[in-house]
Amino acid sequence: MQRRPNTQTVQWFLEMDSSLQLDLAPTYQRRSVWNDEYRRFYIDTILRNYPSPAIYLEIETRPGSPTVHHVIDGKQRLETIISFTKDEFHLGQYFAEEGFESAYYSDLSDLLRDSFVDYVLSVENITRSTNAEIKSAFERLNKNTAKLNRQELRKAQYEGAFITKMTNLAEHPFWTNVGVASRARIARMLDVEYVSEIYLLTMHGILDGSPNLLDDYYSSYDEEISNEDETDLRYYTALEWLNKLDIQGTRWTNLGDFYSLWSAVLELDRGRNTPSPESAQVVLRKLHEAFSDPSSADELKYSDAVRQGTNKESSRLIRRELIVSALKEA
Repeated sequence: MQRRPNTQTVQWFLEMDSSLQLDLAPTYQRRSVWNDEYRRFYIDTILRNYPSPAIYLEIETRPGSPTVHHVIDGKQRLETIISFTKDEFHLGQYFAEEGFESAYYSDLSDLLRDSFVDYVLSVENITRSTNAEIKSAFERLNKNTAKLNRQELRKAQYEGAFITKMTNLAEHPFWTNVGVASRARIARMLDVEYVSEIYLLTMHGILDGSPNLLDDYYSSYDEEISNEDETDLRYYTALEWLNKLDIQGTRWTNLGDFYSLWSAVLELDRGRNTPSPESAQVVLRKLHEAFSDPSSADELKYSDAVRQGTNKESSRLIRRELIVSALKEA
């Protein structure tokens, strides 16, 4: 196998596609899975001239026939480029501030369209390779490329007040003790993501765990966190109380159950009904056993609320109510 790196413009890829010299569907390629949000974000990347990963092409040349470029890696990026120029989707809120809200390619100014087709992509040309080598190259490219999760994308987008605070809060030893900040989770910033959910719970009460919830708050609080002092007081009061418990080996270290427990502690503190950690410890151990093998109406209610979705607001409210009721009797 021979590799030859070079660059090509978006316009070159459009011309190759128009002349049927671009093969976007070789046998080893996967189905297209990008939704409109991913596609819009990639077009925004091009329009703002940010860098993007290389396109990998297998070059097939035959005497008397046009050269064919088989796409080893980069199919979804190229499909996105081509479909955008055909007005098959619009930019949504991207470039709204520039006056191009929900703009299709044909709606852009001449200057933006020119910069789009002139965008330079890195290209790796593969020649003199066997089918087995190409398939192996495709597998290695996809195996060696870890897709960014939502929190890693937030890290790339925000650097202000909220993400800075959440990163600092996640470093408290408490989160390691309860298993939220394991080595694997820290590596993917999942500890920071979870602590963000807990902080917002402390600030706003139970929220429905929709996919865009954290994105919205990261954006809103990037410059300044509202009610920060008041939230910090409630946050550290709950953390210090929970830090006196030993919940290792119980369901309370599960992320969903711990969220419910934290919300119950906030509710009890609001009503000044928080029991001593020693008496709460006994109750929580009993609840762990009861909820793990439910039989009573309340136990089955908690179990049903877990099955209905750990992130649903209605389920979270039910679980909090049952824990609060039990801890009030401690």
